[in-house]
Amino acid sequence: MILLTALLPVAILVYYIYHKDKESPEPTGQLVKTFFYGILSIPLSFCISIPLGLIGVFHTEVTSILGSVSTAFFGAAIPEEIAKFIMLWLLLRKIVISMRKWMVLSMQFACPSALRH
Repeated sequence: MILLTALLPVAILVYYIYHKDKESPEPTGQLVKTFFYGILSIPLSFCISIPLGLIGVFHTEVTSILGSVSTAFFGAAIPEEIAKFIMLWLLLRKIVISMRKWMVLSMQFACPSALRH
């Protein structure tokens, strides 16, 4: 039951994004491929975040609000967005980037976060 409640918001958002465009919907296979590229961006995000922590860009032990902001920004947000951009670039090098694909790609970070809680 916990697994279902963790994955349900992601499934609803992906369904909504897919069905929002009635005139020229993206091929389902392309969106599934995009979602799995998003999952592959998780280890890439760690490969960016961990070295940043080791060289002291952000503190791994947070003791203040400024430290929390620094860790959230440099330890999570920046590495995640860079990793998603790299994976999207690999996926769509020769195709015009669509907003729906970007949204589906970003859903992969919601899955592990929802499962963790």
